[in-house]
Amino acid sequence: MHYTDQAVGLLVGLLDAVGATNITLTHWEIQITSPRIIQIPEYIQANRLDRKGGRSWGIEIGEGGTVNGMRIGKQASPRSFNLYKNGTTLERRNRQYIASRVVADGIATMQDKPKLARLELHIKSKEFNKLTYHDSFGELQPVTLQSLLDPSVRLAIFRQEVMSAFIFRKRIGKDRYATAQFFDWEAIERHYARLHGYSAGNHTTAARTPLKARSSDATYGAKQTIKMLSKDGQPGSYLIRGLQKHIERIVRETILANASIRCPTERLSQAGSKSTTNLNGDLEAICYPEGLTELSEELSISLPDIIAHTIAANYGISEYVAKKYRGVV
Repeated sequence: MHYTDQAVGLLVGLLDAVGATNITLTHWEIQITSPRIIQIPEYIQANRLDRKGGRSWGIEIGEGGTVNGMRIGKQASPRSFNLYKNGTTLERRNRQYIASRVVADGIATMQDKPKLARLELHIKSKEFNKLTYHDSFGELQPVTLQSLLDPSVRLAIFRQEVMSAFIFRKRIGKDRYATAQFFDWEAIERHYARLHGYSAGNHTTAARTPLKARSSDATYGAKQTIKMLSKDGQPGSYLIRGLQKHIERIVRETILANASIRCPTERLSQAGSKSTTNLNGDLEAICYPEGLTELSEELSISLPDIIAHTIAANYGISEYVAKKYRGVV
C-alpha cells in the first residue's frame, strides 16, 4: 500500500512483459506498515476478545509476555493475514526503503522506525480471481493486474478483506457483544487519496462475489442433483421403483389415447395371424416407429416432475416440491 504509483506501474509493466496475468500468478500480497498496527493484537490480548468467524487465529507472545504479532487464517488457506514487528530487522535485511517510504507517506517519523510493524494480506490466485470492485460509476468490474494500477482499487480490496477478518468482540450480556473498531477507514481513505492524488469521494468498493454468481450457484445446484441421483438411483431403490411405475403408466396412456400411434388394422391382422410366441415382438416392430415422437415428448415433459415428486415423497418434503413444480403425481 505504500509503494508509489510509479513503482506499481513498473511492476505491472514487468509482469505484462513476461506474460503474467492474474490467472497465471499463484500468490498475491497487499501490506501496510505502521508503528501503531501492533496495538491491535495488544488490545485483543489485554481485553480477551474473541474473533467472530471460522478461520483459525492466534497471537504470538514473546519474552516477558510481549505481543510480537498475530495471524488470522492458516498460511495454506485461500486468504490469510500475518501481522508482525519488522522495524528492528529492516536495516539488517537491507530493506530500509520500506521505513523510508512509510516516513515519506506521513505514517511514521524517523524515531518510529524501530517500532514499525507490518500487516500482510495473502491471497491465493484462485481466491483473488473471485474479487470484484465497483468503479466510480457503480459498475461491477473484475480485479485484474491493470485495475491494481488504480490506488483506490488497492485500498478497496484491502479494506474489504480486513473488515471481514478483523471482527473481534466481547460478550457484554445475553446475545449482546461489543465489537472493537480498529480502523478509521474514512481517515485512511482521505490520507491515501491525498497521497495518490485522487478524490476520496470516488467510493470504490470491493467484494468477494464472483461476476458469474448465478452461474456458480447453478453449477453447485447441478452437482448436488447429480450426487442425489447417483446415491438414490441404484437398482431397486425407491426412485427406480417410482420411475418404473410412472413410466409404465405414461406409455400405456399415450398408446391408448393417441390415435397417431395405433397400428393400422391390416397390419394388426397380419401380426395376429402369426403364432402367439412372436405376436408381442411383431406388434412392437409395427407400432413403435409411429409412436416414438408422441411418447418421447410426453416423457420429456413429465420426467422432471416425476423425479421431483418421487424424491420429495421419500424425504417428506412434498409441500416444498408442490410449490416448485406443476404437480404430476
